[in-house]
Amino acid sequence: MPEKVMRAVASPATLFWAPMLPAIINMALHALGIVYAWGLFKVSPLLIIISLIVFHMVLAAQGAREPHMATLLPAWAYSKRSTRNLIKGKPGTRKYVP
Repeated sequence: MPEKVMRAVASPATLFWAPMLPAIINMALHALGIVYAWGLFKVSPLLIIISLIVFHMVLAAQGAREPHMATLLPAWAYSKRSTRNLIKGKPGTRKYVP
């Protein structure tokens, strides 16, 4: 049992060598891009497929540098939330209100 936990922590899930969540978002946005670009502007889907491959290669390169990118992005977004318990006090300070 500990081997499975250690393996999941040591090597996070990937999709074609890129971190799972950014790769899925990339593919979904490009799929929508193909539909809308071809439907509205008559753009060749080949251009969007080439950009999909290029962006996926960039994601794979970034994923090789930082394998836990898929968990870092939600953690970064969570840390940017502001708290409701801190209000502005004197200039340059914040006051905690329970």
